[in-house]
Amino acid sequence: MKDILDQKIILQDSLIDLLHISVELKKLTIKVDERIVKIEEKMKDCDKIISDFEKDIEKEMLDDQKKNIKICK
Repeated sequence: MKDILDQKIILQDSLIDLLHISVELKKLTIKVDERIVKIEEKMKDCDKIISDFEKDIEKEMLDDQKKNIKICK
């Protein structure tokens, strides 16, 4: 009987260890998810800046074309 009780204690300890690991993994997952969201937000900001820049360049090119057309006339 003592062997069975010892085995049960060992199993309980193992279970407790695994539960602690599980909790730590969940904490890490939450941290990773938060960082992913922040990175995605920064990427969206970068995309907007790039898009705005491209629009400005296109507008400048169109303005230059209009000026050139007026000059040629």
